Amino acid sequence: MRRGTTRLYSSADRSRLQMILKAKDLGFTLSEIRDLIGDPSQSEPSPDLHLRPEQILSQISLLERQRSGLDHAIGELRATHARLAAAGVNFQVA
Repeated sequence: MRRGTTRLYSSADRSRLQMILKAKDLGFTLSEIRDLIGDPSQSEPSPDLHLRPEQILSQISLLERQRSGLDHAIGELRATHARLAAAGVNFQVA
C-alpha cells in the first residue's frame, strides 16, 4: 500500500522483514531464508525462524570456517603491512 510516494507496510510485512534480516545476519542464503520463514501467504508469520537443530549446527560450522578464513586473511595482510612498513614503504590513503 502507498500513501503518496511513501510505501506503507503491514505489521505482518514488518515481522517478515525482521525475520529475513535476522536470517541474513546469521549468514543464511536467500533460498535458505525462503525455506526458513515459511509461506508468505500466512496472515501473521511466526516470529521465529523455523530452524532445525542440524541447520543450527551446520550454520555454526559454516560461520566458523568463514571466521577462520577471515582470520587467516587478516593475519596475512598484517604481516605484509609490517614487512612493507619495515622496508620504509610510505602508505598513502586515497
